[in-house]
Amino acid sequence: MVLTELVEMAIEAVGGLIGAHGFKAGLVATSLVVLYHGHSILSFIQTAIQTARIAFFGAAAVALLLIVGVSMGWLSVGSLPTLPLPLVGIWA
Repeated sequence: MVLTELVEMAIEAVGGLIGAHGFKAGLVATSLVVLYHGHSILSFIQTAIQTARIAFFGAAAVALLLIVGVSMGWLSVGSLPTLPLPLVGIWA
């Protein structure tokens, strides 16, 4: 990987300045790149979870409004849309 090689060259240059000759810079560079990509993946997963949480709160709010609307008489159960028959067959 190009990024790993660039990080490795930077680590070797710094290691040469402080006298760390024979230092395994490739291993350290690879671990730094893996940590960086792992952080990016975890950040993406965290964003997806937050988006799903917002969607579930929205669905719960709509369901609550439907329940309140039916119980208060603002809506009738017959006026609510029904699921198509193939979708009902999946869960039945």
